[in-house]
Amino acid sequence: MARAKKNPTLRKIVFTGDLTLIRAGELRDALLGELAAGDSVEIDLAKVESVDLSVMQILCAAHQSARRQGKVLHLVNALPESLLRLVDEGGFSGHIGCALDGQVACVWER
Repeated sequence: MARAKKNPTLRKIVFTGDLTLIRAGELRDALLGELAAGDSVEIDLAKVESVDLSVMQILCAAHQSARRQGKVLHLVNALPESLLRLVDEGGFSGHIGCALDGQVACVWER
């Protein structure tokens, strides 16, 4: 379940449970809504139990969308082990910076 915390410029989203393709639409809608409502979005995935590649793709797309709009999107708190494994297995851990802007840290850099 996604829960957004309200603040005019800083938006926070907390996800829990399984975050997989079945919930991709929920993730996408939550990110789009919070990016439209604020200048900075923090995403807390610490209580997510499992993730899949669709989540990584949506988060990367949201990060790039935020950058194009001059906004900030980043992950906060500890990432679930399943996500950290996908970051490594998917080749995302080798990024020096975002493919959109090499000067900006990739959303996966910790």
